[in-house]
Amino acid sequence: MKTGTKFFKKMMVALLSAAVIATMLPTVVMAAGKNYTSATKVSFDTMYSGSITENNKVDWYKIVLTEGGFLKIRCEANICRVYYNFFQGENADTQLTNEAVSWESNTNWSNHTYQTRVAAGTYYFRVTKDSNYAYYGDYNITVSFERAGESFVEKIGGINNSFNTASTISLNKEYTGQLCGNDSKDYYKFYVPSDTTVTIPATAYITRLDWFVYDEQQNQLHSSEPWSNSTTGFSRSDITLNLKKGTYYFVAVRVSSCDGIYNFKVNVDLSGWQRDSKGWWYRNSDGSYPAFQWKQISGKWYYFDISGYITIGWKQLGGKWYHFDNNGAMQTGWLSIGGKWYCFDNNGAMQTGWVSSGGKWYYLKADGSMATNEYCGGYWLNADGTWTYQHKATWRMTNNKWWYGDNTGWYAKNQTLKIDGKNYNFNGSGYCTNP
Repeated sequence: MKTGTKFFKKMMVALLSAAVIATMLPTVVMAAGKNYTSATKVSFDTMYSGSITENNKVDWYKIVLTEGGFLKIRCEANICRVYYNFFQGENADTQLTNEAVSWESNTNWSNHTYQTRVAAGTYYFRVTKDSNYAYYGDYNITVSFERAGESFVEKIGGINNSFNTASTISLNKEYTGQLCGNDSKDYYKFYVPSDTTVTIPATAYITRLDWFVYDEQQNQLHSSEPWSNSTTGFSRSDITLNLKKGTYYFVAVRVSSCDGIYNFKVNVDLSGWQRDSKGWWYRNSDGSYPAFQWKQISGKWYYFDISGYITIGWKQLGGKWYHFDNNGAMQTGWLSIGGKWYCFDNNGAMQTGWVSSGGKWYYLKADGSMATNEYCGGYWLNADGTWTYQHKATWRMTNNKWWYGDNTGWYAKNQTLKIDGKNYNFNGSGYCTNP
């Protein structure tokens, strides 16, 4: 009685499991191909149902992967003994597995999952009977796939598994790769533009693998064989090398049957000033360069033109004028340029109008130059540019003649004065002779 109860419970569990899976996945019931040339092309996460009979002893399914990743094929069969075969290649060139699965005698069903990590390419899955026995029945298969997210999509056999076929990578950029049975080596090629220290942080979600670094002559500079941490499930490597300017290779190699994905980055601090035939420019740490923008470097501000070169001398930006020294650094404060004095605020913008500096007042004309020995807006500016005489002069007319003076009784005579940017001549009587 107890044995019958256990059998009934197992039977119900098997039936309920099949019912749950069937309700979760779209099901396709169709005649599968009888050989690889007529194989049924499958869609992921779709259940395919078929039957092995006296007249239909084999079914073929075609799986096309546009990128590498983790492939899982879930199988259940109401067949006493069934064979599952997995092939790779357009013509099913290589058989990767041949698995015989028997049902459980108390349920007459078998459940089996075939899973593997593979490169992009064409694969085939075959369902067939035991050739020695007349075992027939129904089966279901479901194919699911998880992409590896490789930076370089690799096909069966790999695309970068030698020095000659190495994938060219950029500095300071993260890359993702995969190692598996039909893609066991990855070669990457990078260029170091100057003598420097290179660091390569690498994380591998693989039980075990080999890292290598070679120079352009294929001399080995580094090798390590990290094992994944049993708790975290991954390994972390930090490779540091002092390299001279030149070409190098970073290589990942599969060890035994350990499959998985990895990430790495070749870090080089490329920042610094560069000079070519056109002038000076600045290279950022990632190899890029600033262009058509401001950038602060070592506490100084620079403006780089649309081609990325520094600005020297005068430059109008955003409606304001700035001045840059011969090294391209933005200037602030008082500055003598071409025999004239100019004042730039803390943000580098040229000042105009009245400016207070060091407790004294100065007047900066429309072109930014400091006024000296002249009247501006009625006020006299001394030879050093300071404003100390506070009485305001104005133009006045007597007997239809113009003269210039202030309310203290002073007026210009027997002299030439610059007033608001123009030189005026005054005779002995104080009248202007060139108004």
